[in-house]
Amino acid sequence: MANIRTLSDYASSPPRGSSALEGEVGQGGSPLPLFFPSGTQSGENVSWIQWLCPGIHLKSPIIIISFVQIAVYIASLAAGLAPNEILAPTPQTLVMFGANIPELIRVGEIWRLICPLFLHLNLFHILMNLWVQIRIGLTMEEKYGWKMLLAVYFGVGVLANMISAAVLFCGQMKAGASTAVFALIGVQLAELALIWHAIQDRNSAIISVCICLFFVFVSSFGRQMDSVGHIGGLVMGFAAGIWLNENSDIKPT
Repeated sequence: MANIRTLSDYASSPPRGSSALEGEVGQGGSPLPLFFPSGTQSGENVSWIQWLCPGIHLKSPIIIISFVQIAVYIASLAAGLAPNEILAPTPQTLVMFGANIPELIRVGEIWRLICPLFLHLNLFHILMNLWVQIRIGLTMEEKYGWKMLLAVYFGVGVLANMISAAVLFCGQMKAGASTAVFALIGVQLAELALIWHAIQDRNSAIISVCICLFFVFVSSFGRQMDSVGHIGGLVMGFAAGIWLNENSDIKPT
């Protein structure tokens, strides 16, 4: 697995203000794995697959989840294509496959809190979600372990769907892994906040986050955009990131 830069790399560095820490943080980007693989500079040559998904390996849980989501997406297209949209399943198909329908959850169909994590609205939606979740998920797995990665992904994803169902109760159908993806982004934002005082190239960090959030928001925009679920996943993911790094040496005192 490629060496992916995470908060733990900074925690093992010299104390704040030392030249070693300043040099590492200031060279080639942010702690977020959104532009270049860890340890590389913007001018270095890396393979396209490592550029897109640094540290990718097929045994990772996030890769397995992604393959399942692809299979479900293909099955949903086979069950019914929406007219006038690019490779999008029909609303009826999404309902059949377990989309978040608050009225149905209320009468006991609780599987609709987790099934939406495997559904997607169209080709762009699934491609953007897969890209972001793989890039951030691989980093989280390396730092926190696969069990914690799955706990954040599914735990926060389901809770965000629950909040969305409670807030937007009537006449709403939601589908997509975006609630879980925003949870992963929230963890990364928490790490960024904790090491902000030690980052020299802050502009790159901000741009990385903005690009990531932009693509996920744009890919989710449409007939089933779930803003409440997105915000809920982001906030709970941020809280999880703070908790996971509670004992970090690099956080501000």
